[in-house]
Amino acid sequence: MRLSAFAALGVAMVAGGCAADSTTSIDAAIADNLPTACAAITTADAAFQTVIATGTVGKSTMEKETVAMAAINAICADPTTVSSPAAALQTAAQAYVAVIKALNEAHSAK
Repeated sequence: MRLSAFAALGVAMVAGGCAADSTTSIDAAIADNLPTACAAITTADAAFQTVIATGTVGKSTMEKETVAMAAINAICADPTTVSSPAAALQTAAQAYVAVIKALNEAHSAK
């Protein structure tokens, strides 16, 4: 379920490439799905915060996750702060990967 927003965006990008106004279609798909991506990242962050409470998470892992969440929280709060919907998508994807990687590292440290 968490990847569904990213998968939908990917499909929109491929399908949009076939349309005459592909940039507009892609931008609209990103804008429409960004709230879903933000929710997925927030859910992953909540799981990570739960694992942090165990005290087994390394400082560098926590720092990486914090940086990723700061970037995506700014975009989720106000998507107009990025130069383009594609930049918002890139940041969302990077944040999601960083949070999931941190969560996996935290689980491995147990």
